[in-house]
Amino acid sequence: GLASGVSAVTAGTEFSCALLTSGQIQCWGEDGAGQLGIGPGADERTPVVVTAVSGATAVAAGAEHVCALSSGGTITCWGDNSDGQLGSGLPTNAVAITSGDLYSCAVTATNAVECWGENANGQLGNATKSNSTTPVTALGFDGPPTISYILPTEGWTGTWVAVYSSQPLLGITAIDFGPNPAQS
Repeated sequence: GLASGVSAVTAGTEFSCALLTSGQIQCWGEDGAGQLGIGPGADERTPVVVTAVSGATAVAAGAEHVCALSSGGTITCWGDNSDGQLGSGLPTNAVAITSGDLYSCAVTATNAVECWGENANGQLGNATKSNSTTPVTALGFDGPPTISYILPTEGWTGTWVAVYSSQPLLGITAIDFGPNPAQS
């Protein structure tokens, strides 16, 4: 079963992964493309350890791939690579990651947004529709990220969401969940 100390969870198409406070990642569900981190094979009904990753600080699942961010800023991806979504020459100074169906993006320590993988709809943000196995810089991010707090109603005491983006109209680069800062 899943070890205790879960700090984050992410879900792809018919599979899920959990980031543990120890920096370990465990995944379960469908594994046809190797998205569970144990090579392509049989589906797993209980969590299995992704042995290629340790010291993870974030995890993001796409349709059939997963990327993990290490405490040192490196990114490791596994699973389906049909559109280059596992990447090559990934940033080594990443501070946040996210994944879409067939692509992934990272925010770097220099506030750049770099994306790789499928780009049929321009989701890599580089003004083209060409897929890229190597990270391309999303255009229009010209300053430090801004932080917006989204609270559903006044007086609400639940969980808040912080959305980080230096250009809000271009998209969300990272999302954090936590206690309502008004309650601190």
